[in-house]
Amino acid sequence: MILVIMAMSAIAYFFVAVLAKPSPRRRVGMLVLGALLILSAAGIAANDSVRFGLHEVTVVKKAPLVGTKSAEALETKTLNGAPVVRYRTNPLQHKVLTAASGMTATVAVKRGAKAAVTTTDRVLRYRNTWYAFLFAWSGQNNYRLHRTVTFTVPSDWQIN
Repeated sequence: MILVIMAMSAIAYFFVAVLAKPSPRRRVGMLVLGALLILSAAGIAANDSVRFGLHEVTVVKKAPLVGTKSAEALETKTLNGAPVVRYRTNPLQHKVLTAASGMTATVAVKRGAKAAVTTTDRVLRYRNTWYAFLFAWSGQNNYRLHRTVTFTVPSDWQIN
């Protein structure tokens, strides 16, 4: 939306500067529209460089962990030096989920009392509805910065 405001103020600035008769009202109009253009450009630059209008939120989801169909085991593999874990969260689930380490993701396996998988996401959210209005259509809301997947496995489970 900030791009729409910027485009509209640029068009209005052109019409005021070219078509309006020289007067104090023209100078004020050019000053206000010029300031709006500069503020729009500064808002876009600030959003790009320091995430203006956004803040980080941590979202934690915990789900039960189910072993493989044949035994209580967690299936891990190493792909290009990074651990990849295949798991299920429902015993009736046929599709196997995958968690892999990477640039924006970390996978950890630890021992505990109960089998569970905890997913912690650091995401960007708009500070309020004003910023959501200004930066609408930017695709930045709920943008994931980092994901940590922690598998808690009981001591009687195998880690393959």
